[in-house]
Amino acid sequence: MSMRGFLLFSFLAAVAAFSAVGGDDALGRGRQIYADTQDFEYPSCAHCHATVSPEQAQRLTLRGPGGTLYGSARREGWRNRKSYKEIGTALQYCAKTWQRRKKGIRGDDLKALVAYLETLGAGEGKLPARRVKRPKPLKDYGGGDAAKGKPLVVWCSGCHGDADDSLSFKLIPGKKRKDVLARKLRGYDTKRRFKPEQGTMSYYTQDRLSDEEARDIIAYLGR
Repeated sequence: MSMRGFLLFSFLAAVAAFSAVGGDDALGRGRQIYADTQDFEYPSCAHCHATVSPEQAQRLTLRGPGGTLYGSARREGWRNRKSYKEIGTALQYCAKTWQRRKKGIRGDDLKALVAYLETLGAGEGKLPARRVKRPKPLKDYGGGDAAKGKPLVVWCSGCHGDADDSLSFKLIPGKKRKDVLARKLRGYDTKRRFKPEQGTMSYYTQDRLSDEEARDIIAYLGR
């Protein structure tokens, strides 16, 4: 799947919520920012986060490393490696750290993105702050099932696709070292320290990618 195909998929997942609020310019801009890669220079919000309900998100073929943004603006707090009380601050941290936007998202665009997120699951009441546990390192990465891992790799195609517009290198079965794959999937460096910001790949927690699923992916891609 090409990057444009992946982003189109993300757009369609958000259509229902957006159409309910009409074509307001700020909301339209907010949805653009959600899918914006700045000519594929960095990952968009859509690469990591769906916009459908948690129940629907679990059934998506493409599962990004981040949780769905559905209801995110209604949370009582946010956790993005640090705790935040204001959603705009959490979004800026994400933009600078994970998207590699040096200056973050400028004022009007940030307001537009927040306005768009407020339409996702609007009117359903407050949600508790989402606490994401640090993933445990995958020490035992052998014994996976390559046949099961092959369809799971489609989750990685948003960045590691075979099209010219892909953000990162194409994943070729049997080419990557298994220990490197195991580290990258969980956000650990070469000394097995949890240092996800040092890389360019967002890590998967156990609730987004189970150890069994990770081993299956490693069995398919690793050597």
